[in-house]
Amino acid sequence: MINSALSKPPSVKWAQDKDNIWVTVSIDCSDSKQFKPTAYSFSLNCRAKGGQSSNLQFTLREAIKPAESQCKTVRGEEECKLVKLHSHYFDRLTRDADEIKTLKPDWTRWKDEEDSQSQQEDHYEGVMELAKSSIDDVDKLLSGGSVVVADISFPWCTQCGYTRKTFAGVAKRLSSDTDKVKFVVVDARENFEAVSRYNISCDYKCEFYVLHQGEEAWKVPAKSSEEEMAAALQAYLAPAVTRVASEADYAAFRERHPVHALALVESS
Repeated sequence: MINSALSKPPSVKWAQDKDNIWVTVSIDCSDSKQFKPTAYSFSLNCRAKGGQSSNLQFTLREAIKPAESQCKTVRGEEECKLVKLHSHYFDRLTRDADEIKTLKPDWTRWKDEEDSQSQQEDHYEGVMELAKSSIDDVDKLLSGGSVVVADISFPWCTQCGYTRKTFAGVAKRLSSDTDKVKFVVVDARENFEAVSRYNISCDYKCEFYVLHQGEEAWKVPAKSSEEEMAAALQAYLAPAVTRVASEADYAAFRERHPVHALALVESS
């Protein structure tokens, strides 16, 4: 969003490489410049030489490092350098693709993306058992009594890309066992709250999440085969406490969940 008292709103250009973003605003902030970015927002307020005020704000597509980002006046324009939290190429600058319609690429600064980063295989395409969901969707499933098995990750992060094909296969296998287990994919770029809640990053620690209403999230390490991954997840699909009424119920539970503890309670 651009709020400006100038007769012509300032133009905004942007460019990026793997580590940084440059935002150039065609205004000379001669007085009262305030650059106050947050992890997910850009905010520049200033007064131009003629005394007119300008305010440029927008929500970033992904996180930056505010303390390492800065703006300076260069040849009558404001050049702002934003340092990315994760080293990779953004697919766009703003969270809302239409947030700043005047936003233009700055081809003089633009760095081409490496081919290895631009080629990302989507192992989830066409897998009906996997719902691409928001964190609000996950919360609704949990409140409705479902157990949620989630891949919460950045689609561009290829560190654990090899595990997604296995996850898709396990979703097909286990989703047919019970309607109470829901497999979902949460795009961390679209869900800032999920990133904060589950401390999502991009590293070699490949994990999936098993979520029960009112319980702490279980982090299940990814496995290389569907059989191993299915067995690992099944150990966490039951709630923390499951009541069984007969030896037959217990035998069925034990078969599904080989790792468990049994408590015998005598009812009066």
